[in-house]
Amino acid sequence: MAGIGVKNADTMSINSNTIATNVNAAAVRAHPIGFIIGILAAVVGAVVAITSAIADNTSELEKNEKILNGLTSHYNELNNSVQSLQDSWTKLNDANKTLENLEKNTTEWKKAVVEVNE
Repeated sequence: MAGIGVKNADTMSINSNTIATNVNAAAVRAHPIGFIIGILAAVVGAVVAITSAIADNTSELEKNEKILNGLTSHYNELNNSVQSLQDSWTKLNDANKTLENLEKNTTEWKKAVVEVNE
């Protein structure tokens, strides 16, 4: 690096950082309105991006909420059907136990059979 007038790499790094800072400062001094407009454009772009992401998430949330409501409704219907089936199974088991404890073809047995078939 000695051939280009730089004694060591550390000096080169400091000089390039200093030059970049000086160029940036000069640009801001020369066109402060442009710099401010650039910052405002970046802020507006960020706000638009965030607003768009929120809108997308809101529509997805509404769609998922509708799906969840439908699934909840189906679950409740299924739960009611299962409960009804369990009740019927319990009644059938109770009726079978009653019939098992009665002597076949007696009046009590015939009444129990009629009750089971209702």
